[in-house]
Amino acid sequence: MQTSMRFTTALTILACISHYKEERVTSEFVARQIKVNPVTVRSIIGQLRRAGLVKVRRGVGGALFARSPEQITFMDVYRAIDEVLYEEGQLVFRFPEPRTPDCALSRSFQLSLRNRLLQVQRVMVECFSNMTVAELMRDFERCLKSDGLDPFTRASDRT
Repeated sequence: MQTSMRFTTALTILACISHYKEERVTSEFVARQIKVNPVTVRSIIGQLRRAGLVKVRRGVGGALFARSPEQITFMDVYRAIDEVLYEEGQLVFRFPEPRTPDCALSRSFQLSLRNRLLQVQRVMVECFSNMTVAELMRDFERCLKSDGLDPFTRASDRT
């Protein structure tokens, strides 16, 4: 799974934990809700746990927030899923090395592109650092209501 896919899946998992807080939010439960393989969900929950964003209940199972969603930024989630972004000079955007490294045109283009993409990445880091899971959940609940769905319907009450 690509990093971007793992990042959005991680946010979706956190949304499930928030939305279904009255239920036991296991990897199997989340996988059924978001139609992702439970192994992938377990792997991502493990990364979120190691980053201190979620706790996992032993025995009965289930994940819950280790910190308030107000304190969890998109950057926290991104770092938990892919540390490359915060390694200085590393690019989120990946592209092959120049096919002809001895070609001045190819080297110059790669350098120019890299500099532009690093600028984009800096803006992305700044934006991600200011967006919280709580804000995402408020938007999510608003969208559910505008679609005529009760945002607090338990998963077991739906078919």
